[in-house]
Amino acid sequence: IARVPTDQLAAIKGNHTELQRVLGYHTVLEDVDRFNNVSKGLRWLSDKVINSSNELPIRLNAYTSIHTVTAQGVNITERAIRVSNGYVHALDGIMVPPQGDVMEIVAANGGLTSFVSLLKSTGVVDVIDSVLRLHIGAGKTKYSTGMHHGQTMGTLTHAKLMIFMDLVTGDTRVNTANIVQKDISATNGVIHIIDEVLIPPGVLLKIQDNGLTIG
Repeated sequence: IARVPTDQLAAIKGNHTELQRVLGYHTVLEDVDRFNNVSKGLRWLSDKVINSSNELPIRLNAYTSIHTVTAQGVNITERAIRVSNGYVHALDGIMVPPQGDVMEIVAANGGLTSFVSLLKSTGVVDVIDSVLRLHIGAGKTKYSTGMHHGQTMGTLTHAKLMIFMDLVTGDTRVNTANIVQKDISATNGVIHIIDEVLIPPGVLLKIQDNGLTIG
């Protein structure tokens, strides 16, 4: 219980429906005993999506460089503990079900006004495309657990983003932007909120010419 975030714990307490939803999300009816088969490695787990007993998606990821497997970005600390009616996989936190896909979550978040206004602007389609693609990672889904200092991340623009981590505070930056909220799960990936819009080289003048304000 101590590992459950305060807001989530408050939502569960005294709310039988919410408690059932959370418990159901942590139960999987399909066979996942292959967690115990490490002979072929764990790469098959990367971005594998399974359904919970209440038909909500759970995204699994294997970060082999740090020997970590996650479910919804939460570390799986013990795999395939055999019990009488199946297997138990121990987590070091609580999984949060996604509330929609990436664009739905971005559009519903009032704190992302700069990004949303840019996406909805007209007459600068090429600018919108360039900026948007710089904010979308290429390859496997990257939860914060799989990040480390000095790591580079590919994007849909083929440009690389650099990860910087303060080893004392745990604060993380992407290029010059601070990550202010990590690991917001979506049905098609994960969102990390940063405190500034990343602008591709050569695009800033186009943005200014079209009268847009970023930040």
